[in-house]
Amino acid sequence: MSDGKMTVMLVDDVEDNRIMLEQVLEDDYDLLHADSGEQCLSKVEQGEVDLILLDVSMPEMDGYQVCNKLKENPGTAMIPIIFVSAHDSVEERLKGYEAGGDEYLTKPIDEEVLCQKVKCTLQEKLLHKDLQSQATSAMGTALEAMTNSSELGILIRFMESSSDCTTFDALAQRLIDTAQEFGLIICLIIRHGGEQEYYGCEPGSLEAKVLQKFDHSTKVFDFGCRTLIDNKYIVILVKNMPLDEPAKYGRLKDHLVVLSNSAESRAKGIELELSINDRRDAALEQVIVKCEAGLERIEKKINEHDLQVKEVMLTMLDNLEDRLLFLGLEEDQEKSLIELAQQASLKLESLGGFTAEVHQSLHQVIAGLYDMANLKEDPK
Repeated sequence: MSDGKMTVMLVDDVEDNRIMLEQVLEDDYDLLHADSGEQCLSKVEQGEVDLILLDVSMPEMDGYQVCNKLKENPGTAMIPIIFVSAHDSVEERLKGYEAGGDEYLTKPIDEEVLCQKVKCTLQEKLLHKDLQSQATSAMGTALEAMTNSSELGILIRFMESSSDCTTFDALAQRLIDTAQEFGLIICLIIRHGGEQEYYGCEPGSLEAKVLQKFDHSTKVFDFGCRTLIDNKYIVILVKNMPLDEPAKYGRLKDHLVVLSNSAESRAKGIELELSINDRRDAALEQVIVKCEAGLERIEKKINEHDLQVKEVMLTMLDNLEDRLLFLGLEEDQEKSLIELAQQASLKLESLGGFTAEVHQSLHQVIAGLYDMANLKEDPK
């Protein structure tokens, strides 16, 4: 690296391809050229290289073979590699990723995509380096026993705090945060209810395709500085295992299995809780439907009753007035009887307020059921 620029090596047996890449990247990076796999391996030993753009189809030694040799060498294993190829099949992409590649570009190269992938890959390298530096510094200041105690404490805190997770999103974030406490960067997939949720990677990315590839046949799978841990609900891909520290590598691998198993148990619990909630809500919805139908019938009956009472009283008053003409009563007697009848009619009519009270009480019951089911009440 000179003048603050990072160094990118362009590896392609076709000079025109290297020149095209150089024209796009020369303003932002220091560039090294290699026209073969052998020259790449030789030059990378001579100085610091931050990223390699590696052509797949080359004579004598193809890009995958070059990548394998780089990853086998502890001194070059952490150099990120972006494959450049004319092949765009899923199989070719997976082959590149399993060889240790970080990204995969297809020809003809889109300049904007090239710049973005180079930038993101170098940023991730810096993050890896920073995390590794922090972890190394922290671990180097304590005894091995203290280190183990600290790491076990991280696991215990995860087990305690994961029980508070009530959603898959919360559980995934807790996993990512805990991995960062170990100095690790992970992405993962959570399978539930026939769906797949991705965290730490995009659904269409190469990492997502790797996560999809496994089917519980292999519990733990190592390739280069990456380790994949496969379970029924959760598949975790660790992207920066410490290859240059065998003791730490083995210790972290054991911790990751414990972490994965704990998260798997909590994922099962979350799925069960969500299933119970769904069944409860469905049952409450049925109760609400029946209550609303019953309320509608009751209101209809009460309204019909009120109308019938009113009609009976009006008919009685009309008949009473007609009959009084033939009873030979005094005028004040007739008036008194009519007033009594009218008072009785008004009293019966005032009892109609009972309908509104019943309506209000039953609607309060239904509103409570809506609250229990976390549903929005249908206004009527």
